[in-house]
Parts: sequence; structure tokens; C-alpha cells
Amino acid sequence: MTRVVAALVIGIVVGMATAARADVHRLALIVGVNRGGPATMPLRFAERDAERFAGLLAEIGGIAPQNLTLLRGPSTADIDAAFASIDQRAKNLRRSSQDRVVLVVYYSGHADGVNLDLGARGLYPFAELRRRVEASPSDVRIVFLDSCRSGGLTQEKGLAPGPSFQVALTDVLEASGAAYITSSSASENAQESVELGGSYFTHFLLSALRGAGDEDGNGVVSLTEAYRYAYGKTVAETVRTISGVQHPSYSWRLTGRGDVVLADLRTAAAALTVKAGPGGAFLVIDERRRDVVAEMIAAPGQARRLALPPGAYLVGKRVDNAFLATRISLVRGQEGSLDQAALRPEPLRLAMAKGGAAEADYVVAAGYGLVGGALGALTSSGELGLLLRALVGERWDLAPRAGFGFADVQDQGLRYQYRALSAELAARRRISLSALQLSFGPVLGVAWARQRLLSGESTDGLVIRPALTASVELPVHRAFLVIFGWDAGASLLRLNDQIQSRLFVRATLGVGYGF
Repeated sequence: MTRVVAALVIGIVVGMATAARADVHRLALIVGVNRGGPATMPLRFAERDAERFAGLLAEIGGIAPQNLTLLRGPSTADIDAAFASIDQRAKNLRRSSQDRVVLVVYYSGHADGVNLDLGARGLYPFAELRRRVEASPSDVRIVFLDSCRSGGLTQEKGLAPGPSFQVALTDVLEASGAAYITSSSASENAQESVELGGSYFTHFLLSALRGAGDEDGNGVVSLTEAYRYAYGKTVAETVRTISGVQHPSYSWRLTGRGDVVLADLRTAAAALTVKAGPGGAFLVIDERRRDVVAEMIAAPGQARRLALPPGAYLVGKRVDNAFLATRISLVRGQEGSLDQAALRPEPLRLAMAKGGAAEADYVVAAGYGLVGGALGALTSSGELGLLLRALVGERWDLAPRAGFGFADVQDQGLRYQYRALSAELAARRRISLSALQLSFGPVLGVAWARQRLLSGESTDGLVIRPALTASVELPVHRAFLVIFGWDAGASLLRLNDQIQSRLFVRATLGVGYGF
């Protein structure tokens, strides 16, 4: 009997020790691709979104640096190699039968509803992505796909949307299976926002994981909480864009019990608590980068908490047509707080489809314009122009332009031909209005003009044209766009040995290509 009792005691102790050693290990594969195939427009924020998602997982997602793989612009072979390496690591991390392994896969870039579009690096089929995910030795596999027509991933055979995964907090994760979350349906475009500095879906997913999605206030954000917040905000914000409303979708086959936690706010290096007050939709803006780091909704009388990296932030909310905000500095290891009564007015949306042309880094355009007030009694002349527009930062661009002006003129019985070669440089402030891009600013131009009489005599002269310019870019298809431009200023020229000023006005219509 004594031996039996001893054996039972030893068994219980060993079982407890095994349970104590059980752990949840987390792995991640993060992929960002800005450049798709030749028929697509380069994205501005896909790789940046991937970097931000990877940074958040390392910060509060419980993923050690050695377990996180970040790929920028990879080939199909790179992705396959990353999956193989992660599978081996998952097997190595399972030190006991009680250990659980969670794999998070994230992709931001182009897709056509059937493949991930890696541009010159190839196409990665949805079917192959599912095969690699389903074959993973990890217990729980979670896939986030932020791309146009990404909902095609959840419409394939065996991936019809399942019921919401109801979970309860336990000390041990006992769930298993796969979850697929996409940023759009199978027929919709995913959209990027210049104001947010990223895609709508990823922005709200990151906001959810930083605490905006912590519905029960328990300090952790689960899969269901993150999806619910990202879905609601993405739909609400994109309904006002030209590209139209964007509906994230999901499909998961998860069994067992245990909360699939994606972010633990309690492990953050710094945090911000918005004290109870009137409530509203709060924006948190990184003062250095001018990025919107997170958005959070606080109900009246409700306090909310966000996990944030240390740094300086502008935190505020929109009230009617005003933006009320205050500046807060967060220090590592400390928690800052915001009293809503301290908010004061601050000077301070809009989007493009992933792959649209509205915010290309460079645009080459050709156009035709009508110019008024060029020389003497000349009322108008035609002008062919070639323009290159290059973004400088996220709010400005430089736009050099070359032009050729021409007209046949009859001035008080005198008939002559007018020809002019011009060169200009504009520095313009940019404002996004959904898919439209408005630009305005100063422009300085010079023109070498020639008047040739029918008798063959000619007169040459230099014309200097300081002016103000404004333009509107409207995407029409893929990387193509239509540009409307207006200029108004002065033409300074020498007539009869005197510098004279004439009114200079111009209206142009052009077609451009973004890249």
C-alpha cells in the first residue's frame, strides 16, 4: 500500500511539474509587398504596415524576436523557405505534450482574388498559402490578409465562414485549428489612407490590439475582440470613400477552449489611460512621424487604456468641425493619463484603393493648355506640356514642367507667328480628398519666346513667369489619372527697353501615369 501511495504521489508531482512546464509559444510570418505586377499601381504603405504589425507583435504580442520573420518584397521561394523554417521551429518549441504553439501569418500587398501578387517575384496562390498554413505543426494558425479581393481566400472549398468562436479565459490554451481574416470581400478593393499613413483595415487592427478592442477591460485583446473592432471601424470609415465600403471577412475552424490572445496590454513598455469623461472617438498621433498610431472609442463616463511605445503624442478627438487635443509624453515603464477636460482646439480623410493611382510616388503627364496674356495683344496661345510630379514627404511635391507654346496672331493688322519654349518648377502642398489629390503652391517659369513676321523677320525675348498654381489629380483606371491645372501670375518681359508686366493665366488638361 505504501508503494502504491508513493507511486500516486510521484505521479501527481510529475503531472504537476509537466503542467507547470507547459507553455504557449508564438511564431509569426509577416509579409509586405509594395510593388505588384505591371498592371498594378505600387502601394505606398503595404511594407510599412507589415513593419508596424511586426513591431506590435514583438512589443505586446508575446513573440520573441527570434520567432518573428519579416519579409519585404519577397519571392515565392522566400515565402516557402520562411514557412519551412517556421515549421521546424514550431516542432523544436514543443518541449512537452502540453505545450501549445500559435502561428500568426500577416500579408499586406496586392492580390487578384486567387493569388498574392508579388510583382516581378511571382504569384503565390491562395491555395498554396492555405496548404502551408493547414500543414503547419502549430496548434492554432491565424492568417490576416490585407489586399484587394482578399475575401477570395475565405470563399474556397472548406472555408465558408463559421460561427463566432466563443471563448472563456483559462490559464491554458486548449484551442486548435485555423482562422482566416481578410480585409475585404472577394469583389472589393482594400483601401489605403494618406491621412492614416496605412491601410484602413491594418490601421484599425493595430488600434484594436493596442487596446481599442479590449471590450471587457481585462488587459488582453483576443482574436474575436480584434476582428470585431477592425470590422466595425473599417466598414464605418470606408463607406465615405469614393472606392466604396470595404467589408472584412472571416472564416475559422477553431475547437476546444481558451482565449486566443493576440495582445497583452499588461506587458507594454508604456501606456496611456484616457480618464472617464464625455467620451468620443480619440486619435493618437505620433508627434515625430505625424502618424495616426491608434484610434479608440470611449463611451461617456468610460475610461480606456492603450498600450503605446514611449514617445511624444498628440491625443485628441473630433468635436463637430473642430479637433480638440493635447500633447502627452510617455516614458518607458510609466503610464500617462489624459484628462478630457484638458483638450484644446488644434489646427489640423480620405483614401485610395490599394493599387490606385492617386498617390503614386511619381507621375509623368502630358497635357494641353490655353495660355492668356503671353505677349502684347495676344489673348491666348496653345501650349503642349510635359510634367513630372515627385512626392516629397507625405504632404508636398515638386513638379518640373516643360512646355511648347504656339499661336498665329493678328494684332492691329500685323500678322505673325508666336512660338515659345518654357521650363517651370512648382513646389506644392498636397491635400487628399478621397481618391482626389489637390495640389497648390508657387511656380516659377521662364520662356524663350519668338515672334516671326510673315516677311521672315523675327524678334526673340526672355519671359519670366512667377505665378501660383493649383491642380487636381483624378484616378481613372489602374495607374492612369486625369489632371486639371490652373495657373495665375505675371509675365515679365522687356519691351522697348523697358521691363513690363502682363497678366499670365493658364488652364490645362492632361493625362498622367503613376509609378
